[in-house]
Amino acid sequence: MGVVFSTTNSGINEQNNALIGRYETPIRMIIKNESDQCAKNDDLVKALFEVQKSKKFGESIVTENEFDLFTPTDEGGKAPNVTYKTVAEKFLKHTTFKSQFRITQEMMEDSLTNQITAKAEKHTRSYYRTRNLFASKLLSGALGGADGTNKTITFGSKSAQKTFDITTADGKALFSALHETGANRFYHILGSGVKISNAAVKAALSAGVEKIRNMKDETGYAMGYTADTIVIPGDDYPLEQAVKEVLGSEYGNGEGGVLSGSINIHYGNWTLVVDPLWVRADKTVHPIVVMSSQARRNLQAAIFFDRRPLTIRAHVDQETDDYIWNGSARMVGGFTTHKHACLFEILDNNTTVLLDKGVAGTSTESQLISL
Repeated sequence: MGVVFSTTNSGINEQNNALIGRYETPIRMIIKNESDQCAKNDDLVKALFEVQKSKKFGESIVTENEFDLFTPTDEGGKAPNVTYKTVAEKFLKHTTFKSQFRITQEMMEDSLTNQITAKAEKHTRSYYRTRNLFASKLLSGALGGADGTNKTITFGSKSAQKTFDITTADGKALFSALHETGANRFYHILGSGVKISNAAVKAALSAGVEKIRNMKDETGYAMGYTADTIVIPGDDYPLEQAVKEVLGSEYGNGEGGVLSGSINIHYGNWTLVVDPLWVRADKTVHPIVVMSSQARRNLQAAIFFDRRPLTIRAHVDQETDDYIWNGSARMVGGFTTHKHACLFEILDNNTTVLLDKGVAGTSTESQLISL
């Protein structure tokens, strides 16, 4: 998303007109240039969500059942009518985000261009940081709590926060074991004194591949999507190292990256996203989110809507003669289904397990992965 300028310059009088004229265009250029640079690094939002534009108050995402198979008929037979119905609906309401920076009259009079430039650049970076952190929080917020109880997150600046829904269309948390298609959350408990192993990472990826491939549509057929994206937190380097060791060689490897000579089935099949804004609340839990980008796109499973891009409006405060630049944007993100992603948690030996158990002995029970 680019930046839109709506500069009114209300409040200008003869005394400050020259100062405003000297700084207005350079500030606009600084913001535009910084926005162009930040937009190139907007990859985190695009890696986690399908990004779309919106022209409405909010977006209602309706999911209909898949068509059944083609029916074999006799020669000259009629094609049967296909019945379909709405199976899920999710409404996402846009939220306005705002911020501003102030350039004092004294700063302009004294030509403090470095400070003025820094304010304009920081303001622009703050918008993109908000955008990326919002996307990160929507996903990572769905991990916490037992029984998929995390259904909302609070997000915003330190001075003001709002609550955002992170459930799917069935009203359950994204990583809940109570979805009708069964658990999409797995865990493995490390032995006493055992650190994160390549074997545990391989088990996570294999479990994710199998689960996503065999997710069923509403007619009961496996959808066959391929898991191709791994998301891990940026504050867990031991996990990052283990994942990169598993993915980084064409040949199989053991602990410490030692080659085994066998073929590495994970090589070249994954995009690794290390989310620097994802900070774990519990350092004894090492989460790996496995996704299918194709499922996310086809099912509209995780969507991030831009209603209004970063819009800049400038005016002069008539009481202080300060030059004030306001920035605002409208956006929202959320989930419609869980069928594009699953969660694998590697737990330290002393971790208190708070995981979905669903109904014991049924397919809704969280699955312990044995190595």
